[in-house]
Amino acid sequence: MASVKIFVECDPDVRLARRVIRDSTERNLSLEHIFDQYVRFGKPAAEIAIQPTKVLADIILPRGAEGPGIELIAHGVLDDLKQLKGKKAGPGHTLALYPTTTTTTLKEADLVGTTSSLAYYETV
Repeated sequence: MASVKIFVECDPDVRLARRVIRDSTERNLSLEHIFDQYVRFGKPAAEIAIQPTKVLADIILPRGAEGPGIELIAHGVLDDLKQLKGKKAGPGHTLALYPTTTTTTLKEADLVGTTSSLAYYETV
């Protein structure tokens, strides 16, 4: 299976909205504190550490996981997994496919094996 680098682009307003929802409900932080943290740390980190990796990506999803790109990737991964069923994934590790439906929501599933931290994706 080929190594593919995927960049999932997220609008800064969406990032901030998600952060406000998460931090206000899960961490019980004030809006003032959330905005301060975002401006001081979140936004600069995205601009310095995340955005520059976009040029390294093989695939860019400009609308994040919301657009049709995620479906194409999911179907491509499934096709690759079906072709590899029963073949060796690496030294001492065999790929195992689980029964799937045709939805395109992805979750991570481990490779069958004893010492590998490798993973592949299956539809759920």
